[in-house]
Amino acid sequence: MDEIVFRYTQAQRRSVRISVALLGLMSLAAAGLACVSVARDGVAEALGTWAVLGLAPLFLGLLGAGMASSGCTIVDDEGIRARSMWRHWQCSWAEIGDIAVAQEHGRGNVIRRIRVTLVTGGKFKLPAPYDSARLGADPNFDLKLEQICRRWRAGRKLGSKRP
Repeated sequence: MDEIVFRYTQAQRRSVRISVALLGLMSLAAAGLACVSVARDGVAEALGTWAVLGLAPLFLGLLGAGMASSGCTIVDDEGIRARSMWRHWQCSWAEIGDIAVAQEHGRGNVIRRIRVTLVTGGKFKLPAPYDSARLGADPNFDLKLEQICRRWRAGRKLGSKRP
């Protein structure tokens, strides 16, 4: 069988781009206030505070943009590979003990992600697919979960027949 690649949906990427744009506007506003403060109070007093207030949203925006473009999950006959901006995971189907949905609650939002539990007890969550009302719904989340579980079941059967 061919490999299946799961990435963020268009709506999820759009949601992150909007957040990045808002953080960019906050950075511009802070930079404008820094200029006013420098003109009024002098450079030394104003730069420290406003530099932090202006650069923090810009940094968070760039971080969010990188996260939105980097997460993916790949499943094939051998196993599962996942990568996010900071981490990489790879394991064979035989190493996986369970695949289930993990729900994260926060700020009036529920995010459904796929949690992989290894037979050794370790756990990790796949970066994609995920489903979230606020951060971008994935209408095919349950179908994608079933595709991953089907590959896992087939891979475990295939692995038990190998010498």
